[in-house]
Formats: sequence, structure tokens, C-alpha cells
Amino acid sequence: MSGLELEDINVWLNGQKILHDVNISIAKGECVALLGPSGCGKTTTLRTIAGFIHPQAGDVRISGQSCVDLPPNRRNVGLVFQDYALFPHMTVAQNVGYGLRMRKRSDSESEKLVHQFLEMVQLDHIKDRMPQSLSGGQRQRVALARALVIKPDILLLDEPLGALDRKLRDQMQVELKQLQKQLGVTTIIVTHDQEEALSLADRVAVMFGGKIREIGTPQSLYDRPKHRDVMDFLGSSNLFRCTVTHVSGDGVTVSGPGGFQTVLNRTDFQLNQNVLVGIRPEHLSIECAVPDSPRASVSGTVHETVYKGSLMEVLIKTTDDHIFRAAVSPRSVTPGQIESGTAISLVLEKDFIQIFQD
Repeated sequence: MSGLELEDINVWLNGQKILHDVNISIAKGECVALLGPSGCGKTTTLRTIAGFIHPQAGDVRISGQSCVDLPPNRRNVGLVFQDYALFPHMTVAQNVGYGLRMRKRSDSESEKLVHQFLEMVQLDHIKDRMPQSLSGGQRQRVALARALVIKPDILLLDEPLGALDRKLRDQMQVELKQLQKQLGVTTIIVTHDQEEALSLADRVAVMFGGKIREIGTPQSLYDRPKHRDVMDFLGSSNLFRCTVTHVSGDGVTVSGPGGFQTVLNRTDFQLNQNVLVGIRPEHLSIECAVPDSPRASVSGTVHETVYKGSLMEVLIKTTDDHIFRAAVSPRSVTPGQIESGTAISLVLEKDFIQIFQD
């Protein structure tokens, strides 16, 4: 059953078209992240779902019912803002119960639900405190409880962890994911943080220029994106131009910088066509000599190394001045292997090589 559907949504603001034919169907209980650079239309999409923006064309359906003409207060939607927007003159319990009071719930029912959801976010012991005395993580939990206590059909999270420091953000990612699965509420998260989108969502919709460019599971989008701009945006990647040098029934042979050459099982390219090849840095391994077996590899010299704790990023410069990035475990290399100027080869995991139209 569909929890939310956007059909051909088009939005103009101040004479400028912001959303272009946005279509998405989200299953009941599913968590989907809208990911993209600033200005791509993520927040406009969220505000359209909430009812704060009325699209000039298209339909919004929640649980199969059109709500495109309903105001925000008539949509059963919970919303958590980046700054949490807690009422400073209300206690924690009063903040959480605000939506219930607006819905004319009885005092006894409201008190029971507030207690239940504050316990769920582990804050019942501070229900009488004021928001200004809370930490960032506590304010985030209060805002989440306030959005969930009304038992919404849709939960909308607008950069929900953006105001937290890294350690707390990592902790809240786990808690938020567990809570969303426990309640089974259909959830849409807006974020520009790739790690947040990949770790929280069942599916990720990557947006550029007011359009959904590609949608899929976090693993499929990261390992096997269909579009080069999605691969370029989502995480670190090596993208390099190659030429199709041979075509056969088994696929195409592509050749590129650093002596790179490999056969790929694709039949949609032509001889002498320019293509773009991509691979993630973690799918390259270091060898001290040119591999003697016919593996996909590039050769060059160590240009720079960057220590990042759990991994080492090694930059290799080929004779034709192309830079490749390999992410390896610091324990897998010796200092002599990665000294600047050292001749080196990188072997590419063929299963993770992507090829795109140039």
C-alpha cells in the first residue's frame, strides 16, 4: 500500500520554476531520503507535501487520498525542522502535547500519550524542563516526540540532525532509524548529508535542478548508479574518459589513462566512441609492480597521501597527468610503497567499474 504519492508536481515560486514533474511513490512505513545540493528542490518538495506550498500542477496523495487542496492543519503530517522550532515558553511536556491540544484531545488522553512518547525518546524524566536548558540532542528528541505523538500518516524531517555535532549526529542516526522502524511511520528525510541519507533511508532519491535524477536503495545508488552525475555527487569517485577500442559479441574494450584497458559486458557503445568510466576509491588496490595477469589496472607514481584514521587516501598521477584516488587500510601498505614519486600500480575491481555516456 502506498503511503505517499507525488504525481507530476510542478512548482513555480517568484516566477521561477522550482520543481519539474516530480514523481515518487513511497510505500507505507518506508523511509525515503531526498538528497541533493543546495537549491535542488528538496525542501520545496517537503513543504509541498506538508501543504505550505501549493503546486501549480500535479497531485499529492497520502494513503491513497488526494490532499493537494487541503491546508497543512488538515493533513495528518508530523514535521521536524532543522532548528526544532520548540516553543520557548512551554515545558518539554507542553511542547510535545501541543499538537494534541490543537486536535482537541482530552487532558487524560493527551497526558497518557505525552508520557508514552517521552518515554519512547527517553526524556520523561525531564518533562518539566524548559527548552533552553536542554542539549541539542535532547531538543531533537523533543521535536521528534512532538511530531510523532499525533500519530501522523507521514513524518517529514527537514535536515533533522544538521545542528548536532558529529558524535551526537552518529548516535541520533541509530536512534532515529530504530524509532522509525519501531513505529512503522512513512518518513521523508531532506538532507544534503550523504552519509545521513545512506544510513537512515530504505531508498534515496537524488535531486538536481528540481528533478529526481535517480532513486534506489542506498547500496544500488552507491555501487551501481545509472547516471554519472549521481556517482559524482554521491561519495568520492574516480571518473575518467576512455575510448571504445574494440567491439565484439562479448562486450566492449575500453582504453584510457595510465595504461587502463578492460573488457566490459556492454553492447550499447560503438567503436571509437568516447565514454566515461567510474569507480569508487575503495575498489582500487595498490600493487608495487605492473600486474602480470590481464587485470584492469593503471600505472603511475605516488602524488600524495592523506591519512584519515581508518583509511589512507593515496593519489596516483599517471604519465598523462590524470589523478586516481585509492582508499586503502593504513595497515595494508608500507611507508616505502606510498612515498611521493614511487612507481605504483592500481588494480581496479572489475565488478565495480561503471561506464557512462560521455
